Order: sequence, then structure tokens, then C-alpha cells
Amino acid sequence: SLRTLRWATVLGPVLFIIGLELVEDYVFEPWLSRWGAHVLAFALAAAGAMAVSFYVFRTVDKVEARLRQQNRDLAALNAISEVMSGSLELNELLDRALEKVLEVTATEAAEVFLLDDARRELTFKIHRGLFPEAFREITHFPVGEGFPGLVAATGEALVVADLAADPRFMRQAVLAQ
Repeated sequence: SLRTLRWATVLGPVLFIIGLELVEDYVFEPWLSRWGAHVLAFALAAAGAMAVSFYVFRTVDKVEARLRQQNRDLAALNAISEVMSGSLELNELLDRALEKVLEVTATEAAEVFLLDDARRELTFKIHRGLFPEAFREITHFPVGEGFPGLVAATGEALVVADLAADPRFMRQAVLAQ
């Protein structure tokens, strides 16, 4: 984190220099000449500076990657909110929102199901992406069954990298594609 980075870049070099001076005075000089001790201490200082630099650069890269992902997420939310504020027609709204979701998540297909609370069932509403007809093979899912039902039951998003390998996937027509 940035807090750790701040402390590491302040305290690390100070403690390293103090330790290096002590090692140079009490270990290197009795063993080597004064000049040899200075050369060895310089080499260790250079190695320490490189190690700190690599740590700083790696931490900054991680923070930048996290910020880029957050920016993509916020851009997606912004795009979806723009879509939602532009139309009151449900099908058009869902189609445009799903288009933005696919764009931002770089996924091949996505769909929307609407929950019928009274029947505890999800009904297919819209699909975007690959194999639309195959995805319409099953258009109703009880809460808790299939991917849509699991999402409705848990309230958490579900992203699957390999549909064919996941036993919870119930649409054989999609797997046949």
C-alpha cells in the first residue's frame, strides 16, 4: 500500500545507512583495508538502492493497476447510468446497459433475468453476445438453480471462465456451440 511505501522509503534507507556504517566500521575495516571497506560498502549501498527502487516501482505499478481497474469500473457505472437516464423503455434500457457491461468486462455474452417474487422464479428478458438462440434454451430458472438462480439466491455476481467445465451450467445447447 502507499502507507507502507511511504514508511519504507523513509525509514528503510536511513536504517540501511546506519547499519551499513556500523558493518563497515566493525566488520569490513578489521577484515579489509579502509579503502576496500569503502568499496564493499559502496557496492552494498548500490545494491540496497536498487532493491528499494524495485520495491517502490513494483508497489507503484500495483497501485496504478488497481486505479486503472477502479477507473474502468467507474466508467462502466457511469456509462450504465447514462443509458438508464436516457430511456424509460425497459427493453431498450436493458439492451443498452448490457451492451456497456459486455464492453467493460470484455466478456463474450451476458443476459438479464427478471425475478418473479411470488413464483420464486427468474424469467429470461434479454441476451447480448455470442449464441443468443442457444442461451434461450432455458428461459426460466427457479431461485437457486443454474447460474441465474444462484445469482438471485446469493446476491453476488458470478463470472465463469469455462462454461463447459462448470457443472452448475445447465444449457447444453450453449456447450454444443
